[in-house]
Amino acid sequence: MAYASCMRSHGVPNFPDPDGSGGIPKQALINALQAVSSSQAKAAQNACNNLMPAGGLSGQPAETITAQDQQDYLKAASCLRSHGFPNFPDPTFSGGTVHFDVPSSIDTQSAKFMHAQQICQQLIPAGLPDSGRSGG
Repeated sequence: MAYASCMRSHGVPNFPDPDGSGGIPKQALINALQAVSSSQAKAAQNACNNLMPAGGLSGQPAETITAQDQQDYLKAASCLRSHGFPNFPDPTFSGGTVHFDVPSSIDTQSAKFMHAQQICQQLIPAGLPDSGRSGG
């Protein structure tokens, strides 16, 4: 609840509260973040990161990202570079999590980026953060 409240107070007015399982409904989260600029969403996420629940926004226990998972994320970043975003950076890994520090010069809301992301997310195994597939 504290994370959701923080996100709303930092400029994402429609950020949803967690559901009964403690997770944030994915589509409601996407809708709330897409309703504001990517710079506003990133600023709110940075401001509220310390309030992120241990299980992330899914409400599930955090899974440690393995060396193989890291390779899959690196392949996805390379894929984005090959699909028209040559400046897309490799993700960073710390504490068993992944972080994409996308530069503000890349419009993550553009149709071109969303199309490339849809293709490249398939390289990330289902169930991991930012995978294009539902996990189990």
